[in-house]
Amino acid sequence: MQERSNKFICVIECNDTEKNKVISMKNVELLTRCNSSIKYWAILHDKDMKEDGIFKRPHIHIVIIFDFKSCYKQYVIDFLSRELNCSKNIISVEICHDLNISLRYLTHIDNKEKFQYQDIEVKTNAPIVYYRAVLGTKLTMAYLLECLRFTNFNRVRLIDTFITLDEYKRYRDVISDIISEFLPYEKKDGNKR
Repeated sequence: MQERSNKFICVIECNDTEKNKVISMKNVELLTRCNSSIKYWAILHDKDMKEDGIFKRPHIHIVIIFDFKSCYKQYVIDFLSRELNCSKNIISVEICHDLNISLRYLTHIDNKEKFQYQDIEVKTNAPIVYYRAVLGTKLTMAYLLECLRFTNFNRVRLIDTFITLDEYKRYRDVISDIISEFLPYEKKDGNKR
């Protein structure tokens, strides 16, 4: 019996030779704008290399969540093929067993030997931005430290990127304490602000 889920990992080859068309990120974004029953995070991988040093064909990775209870992989293939007007044979689908790992794979954050894509390349229609989805949604000390490391390294704002203004107001003292403990530790390790 086939496994059912409402979360899936999809890979779509950009070149559909059967229908003589190219699937782009715009197609994926349009697909999800017209359908509020799905949430997605997607990225174009066009710089991946094979082991022999040759570039892989461009493809789009999508982590997709349907708002209904569950469905089979074939439903997702049929849905994407119909909505993108593309061949089914350019779509591969797997059930997403760990959302966080699947989201982290979009930019190869845990695969340093692979090309490192930028977080801003990930497109989504979800209310949770990519960074927050990857790092988690609970405001814990570990979460804040990870956010501080990320903001320090990438020079982005902590507020509104990782924590909301309301969270900052509510936990201002705790956040200030963590920041004041974090900065000397980071400077001692040689990381520049």
